Amino acid sequence: EDEIEAYFRGQGFEVISPEKMSIARQAEYFWSASVVAGASGAWVTNIIYCQPDTPALVFCPAESCGTHFAFISHHLRLRYFTVLGRYVPTPCIGILRAGSRDYGKDAPDSMHYNYYVSLETVQAAYASI
Repeated sequence: EDEIEAYFRGQGFEVISPEKMSIARQAEYFWSASVVAGASGAWVTNIIYCQPDTPALVFCPAESCGTHFAFISHHLRLRYFTVLGRYVPTPCIGILRAGSRDYGKDAPDSMHYNYYVSLETVQAAYASI
């Protein structure tokens, strides 16, 4: 994660934490962004504030990468790129409860497990935009 963050900083990106910002400030950041990138999560919903044709690079595990953000991007005329990661098995104590579903350590559709995206994959995805 640190290596990828450092790469993006070197490309002129500003790393932000949208959850620590007001909605108005989030809208400003995403409206003014020439590219947005990061691991799939709640922050991606902020693409609704991006200008048409803004590239969005979203990293997610290949085993559970949904299409909802791509669907939103299509309707907003954004350039959406999925950067697939590889599942990393990790020991799990107990069960992670997400909403009304239980995700065990081997749940094939869990979006809450760890995954790995190589720096080379990220660089290639960024170069393709």
